[in-house]
Amino acid sequence: MEAIVTVVEKVASVAHINIPDSLSVDGIRQHIVGYYNSGEMQADLNIYQVDFESISAHIGSKINITWHQGDTSCATRPYYFCKLGRFTLTLLSVN
Repeated sequence: MEAIVTVVEKVASVAHINIPDSLSVDGIRQHIVGYYNSGEMQADLNIYQVDFESISAHIGSKINITWHQGDTSCATRPYYFCKLGRFTLTLLSVN
């Protein structure tokens, strides 16, 4: 059996770069954008944080279910949810 699994994550990366002291705010912005667009910043980028957004699986002609991370700011522990027809399914994680 073959499944197509899609994982969506939000990745935050950090780079420590040198910027000339004499640049204005616009100059700094242009310097950073130019450095990024040139591809040179890729070597300096380090993954800082990865946040899970959703995961879904599609198996043949079966129903496709996608789990999303719930709002952790109002919950005591992380949870995930999905919609299946008119029902909402919730998956609680263990601390």
